[in-house]
Formats: sequence, C-alpha cells, structure tokens
Amino acid sequence: YCQFLAPEYSIGQDPGSKAISSNSSGDVYISDVIFSNHAIGVFLYENNILNSCLFQNNHYGIIYESYNQTISNCTFIDNSVPVFCRGDLTIQNSLFYNFDSISPQQIILESIICFYPATLKIEYSDIEGGQNSVIVVDTLCTLIWGEENFDLDPLYENPDSNQFWLSSSSPCIDNGNPDTTGLNLPEFDLAGYPRVYGPGIDIGAYEWFPVEIEESTYSEKSSMGIFPNPSTSYIYFQIRNENTASVHFIKIYNSSGQLIETIGVPNGITTLPHSISNYPCGLYYSVLVDNDEPVYIKKFTVVR
Repeated sequence: YCQFLAPEYSIGQDPGSKAISSNSSGDVYISDVIFSNHAIGVFLYENNILNSCLFQNNHYGIIYESYNQTISNCTFIDNSVPVFCRGDLTIQNSLFYNFDSISPQQIILESIICFYPATLKIEYSDIEGGQNSVIVVDTLCTLIWGEENFDLDPLYENPDSNQFWLSSSSPCIDNGNPDTTGLNLPEFDLAGYPRVYGPGIDIGAYEWFPVEIEESTYSEKSSMGIFPNPSTSYIYFQIRNENTASVHFIKIYNSSGQLIETIGVPNGITTLPHSISNYPCGLYYSVLVDNDEPVYIKKFTVVR
C-alpha cells in the first residue's frame, strides 16, 4: 500500500488542499491507500472506484462530483466529513466508526450544480449512528439505505496503536456483500492479506485473518519433523504414525490460513519429500491430519 500523510489538519488551513484530485471524466481506480490528516483526502469527478482504503483524521475524506462513483471496502475513522457527495454514489462493504472522536462522522448528500438529482446508495456497511449519520441536504437527493447496514462497534484489534484491522469477535467479519461480482476487488487487503478469507468478504479495508498458529501435538502416536527448515525448493517430512487403522494427510496452510495443498501420507515411519519451488517466500503451517482431526502442527519457512 501507499500512504498520504500530512501534518494534522487545523481550522484555517487551505480547504482546497488535496492528497489526490481528478477533474476529468475518465476512469480512476484507487486501491490500498491510507489518507491521514488532510483537509481533503480525495477529490474525484466521474467514473471512479475506491477500494480497500483507510481515511483517518481528515476534514473531508472524499468529495465527489457528478456520476458513477463507487466506494467499496473502505474504512473511515475520525474524519469530520468522511464523504461529501454531489452526484451518484454507491457505498458498500465499508466501515464508518470513530475511535477518538466523540460524535459520529457525517456523510453529506447534496444535489449537483444546476440542480441535477443526486442518489446515494449504501449497503452492507457498518455506520456509527446508522441512517441518522447521513445528512440529505435538499429534496433533489435520494438516499437508498440497505436493510443489511448496521451500527455496531467493529471491535478494532489494537486502535491505541493505530491498528484498525478487525478482531476475531468483530461483527464486520463475513458480513459484506455476498455477491462480489463486479466489485473489482484487489487480490489483497490493505495489510497485504487475501481480500476474501472465510465464507464471505469482510466489511472495511482490512480482512480478518487468524492469529499465528502455535506448533502443537495432539496425539502421542504421531509426530512430524521438517528439514531443512528454512528451505528454498525442497523439504522432507519425517513422520511417525503409529495409528495404522487411520487415513492420514498433511495439509499445508499459508500464514493467512489459506489451504495451499493436501498430501497423502502412508502409515508407519516414513520420510516424504515435497517440492516447495512454487511457494512464495513466507511462513507456512503443516498440519498432520488423522481422520479429519489434526494430530500435529509444524511450521516451516520458504526463503530465496
């Protein structure tokens, strides 16, 4: 990701200063960006998509003019006005919840210059203050409020350290739009983890992922060693498996909890070679499975 960080905005600062500005009607796609402490984080005109971005402590997070705008999987924290919309905008899978500020953020909807109608559609989002946090300025504006929106504490993992990913108890987990077709999702979230983990997409810029798995032994009849570790292209599993009546597998997961590969394991004591030449560098977990139950977990690291 990249970050646009400015000195903290103060009253009297030039309200025209912007981190990103586009006055053209061409397509603009912005993804995996952090905007902090700006008078205006982003000013966009037409045919734009923002995805997996964090807006924190800005006066205006985003100002939109004109039509065909989309905000998807973004997080807004402690902005005065996270979104000022003068046109047609869809907000989905997004999180508007403060940490330091006392009052909720306000989303403002206003008709476009020359009194053209404006429509704001909000769906599958967690918004502090609910529908009351949306200010509809005039009668030419239409707010479409999805019944799947909610107002619940997102339970940030470590907000005191500006870590606004979701904790394991967050109501935002798996509660985004179940139909991700056409969302133009990036492969990874703002923290570099897979954008979809589990049965559904999460709400906000950060996808919840499991904490690090500890190496564990669940059965005295089984054990597993891995060598060399770290390795570059090949590893060898050294397996002791005394339960001859069971069917055993090794399941390999990456650090985000995604299942990478499943390997069949013969009964008895064996050394099993396995190629990791196509694995990206990083930490992996090998889980020895006995009749669908984990009996041994071992880490290994791929380096180049």
